[in-house]
Amino acid sequence: MSSIESTEKDRAAEAIQGGRNGSLGAIGSYVWWGSWKASIRPGDLRDLARKHGLPEGLLPEEPSPEKAFRRAALAVQAREEMDDYIPGGKGGGKGVGRMARWTVRPVKADGIEITYGIRQERRDLKAGRVDAIQEARISWFPSLGRVLSDSPRHPMVRRILDELPHYQTSYVTDDVTELVNRVMAAAGAVSMAGVRINSRFVPASGHGLLDSLTEVLKGVSGTTLDVVTVYDDPRSLETVQRISRTALEGDIGGLEAELETFRTKLGEGGIVRGSTLLNRCEELAELGERVESLAGQLRFKADDLSARIDATREGLVALIS
Repeated sequence: MSSIESTEKDRAAEAIQGGRNGSLGAIGSYVWWGSWKASIRPGDLRDLARKHGLPEGLLPEEPSPEKAFRRAALAVQAREEMDDYIPGGKGGGKGVGRMARWTVRPVKADGIEITYGIRQERRDLKAGRVDAIQEARISWFPSLGRVLSDSPRHPMVRRILDELPHYQTSYVTDDVTELVNRVMAAAGAVSMAGVRINSRFVPASGHGLLDSLTEVLKGVSGTTLDVVTVYDDPRSLETVQRISRTALEGDIGGLEAELETFRTKLGEGGIVRGSTLLNRCEELAELGERVESLAGQLRFKADDLSARIDATREGLVALIS
């Protein structure tokens, strides 16, 4: 755990005793989560969502055959790469890798097929080069609804085929991460500046969604979620105000930078899609609502933030017109 993260947790915990004895009200919660090899069937996740009052509209899309195929291929490649670096792996954990190994690389992706090539790479460490020979291809054909290979007995092809049923029938880590991010957005959460990515501050107005998510994730293997409630103690409030403002300023700054990029590109005769500009306007509208909500709940002034949002939106509208 980073020193920053530890400090924020300590500060957030200072007012817990006051909250327990009822003298203070909650202003929100710090949330940390992790997911490693998460797995749950879509039907089971829907049942958990209904049971605990989590809106089904926040659930990720069910795995499609195409997505399952891509994930299976990438998972096999990732494990092959890890063997080069983990202690006790085939590469000895020294970071230099084996003299020869297989790789899974995308070859083709269109409306007819999605194909990965399986190559054996031989490394000549003295010459500083890698020679590669493609040994097999494995493809998903949407029109046929089938996965086919020119070398079905190849070990890497068999590994991909072995992985495929799992990804066809289960939500995995990426899906659970998407679920958490969707709930965090719906709850009006903000990122915690200086702390790892999988952390947010959720204002009190989002506690209903947070409680539902907490109960749902208890039924998902390979997933953890820690919540520290922050009460209306002056020091805790000051910390949360600072974190929230910093996060909002970062989001606004990113959109301001994009506006300047769009202006430069158009000034040089380039093209910026109208749909891209409209999407950024929508993002600014949502960001403005978040600023207003957090400023009201956490009692900090945000006129400067609102002014920057308005100026950026006006700049985008000028480019559209």
